Amino acid sequence: VPAEKGALSDIPEDTDFNDKQRDKWLKNLETIVESICDEECWALPAHVDLNSPQWEITVDLFAAETAQALTELVWLLREHISGSLREKVVREVFRRVIEPFSLSEPYAHWERSAMNWNAVCNGAIGCTVMNLKKMPGCGNSMGTPEFESISLETLVDRVRRNMRDYLTGFSDDGVCPEGLGYYIYGLSFYTAFMEMLDEEGFCPQTGSESNRVKMTRIARFETACFFKRGKTVSFSDSDSDSTFRMGLALYLSEKYGSAIPPVKRAAQYDSDDCFRYLMISRDLSRSRKYILEHSHDTAGPDTVQSECVRAQESFQAPECSTNNDSGGALWTQGKRYKEDCYIY
Repeated sequence: VPAEKGALSDIPEDTDFNDKQRDKWLKNLETIVESICDEECWALPAHVDLNSPQWEITVDLFAAETAQALTELVWLLREHISGSLREKVVREVFRRVIEPFSLSEPYAHWERSAMNWNAVCNGAIGCTVMNLKKMPGCGNSMGTPEFESISLETLVDRVRRNMRDYLTGFSDDGVCPEGLGYYIYGLSFYTAFMEMLDEEGFCPQTGSESNRVKMTRIARFETACFFKRGKTVSFSDSDSDSTFRMGLALYLSEKYGSAIPPVKRAAQYDSDDCFRYLMISRDLSRSRKYILEHSHDTAGPDTVQSECVRAQESFQAPECSTNNDSGGALWTQGKRYKEDCYIY
């Protein structure tokens, strides 16, 4: 999948990726996407009430994440996958996630909660809706008799309101009482939705001064959790060997000026047993964006290094060597991303 929002035809000629390989990957991807559409239920079994007459239609973390991943994939690859598959994805996403969510407010306990479920479910649904708005035949609604009463614009506003409740779960100094792991999980989906709002020209809800001050403090929390030698603060559901997502860290750094933790503690591609598409794709795309923006100067590694030094001064947090090991690591890793991130 392209790391940036473009077509597979944008791949440079020097990339070791030919038409035969592309067709093979696309065929395999279509098979996987179609099989997901045919699954009986997208929700995690532990979150399903089997006593409900429509138990298979349950919107939880996994169902919302699935809707986000599928709609983004079919949009990015719209010129390379069959129209029938694209229509099937849209239909299943509406039936399994958008319609049940729209018919009940609040849908469930998580919708206006002050924890990660709010951010993940609402953020994934918000991203899904933003993707659907771009789809031919959808616009502001599905455009079919079955779903024509659903207003996508209304759902965007609803998700934005719900996100305000998520932010109330952080203390005034930006601390997440759920610990670093759920901080990363929730904020990854929160920021993905906010990023899409910015790209589409929506007025960001974090635009007020008070919200921006709080978001700046929230952004600083991640680095504050890392000790000098890379261990992390263990409380709530977090352990002492946590990693961070590079995509989220780069977004927070660019948007709110927060420091980046030691690169050696960045999560790898296979760090997440669930291989969550949104988090991996943002790691790749934002890292690649960073590398490309610094590819014509020699300050790339130093830029990251200065962030680590700033982190030490602010939080007495991650220890960074003076030979640019941290910056160089991202620089080297970024060069590899630049070559390999088109397909993963």
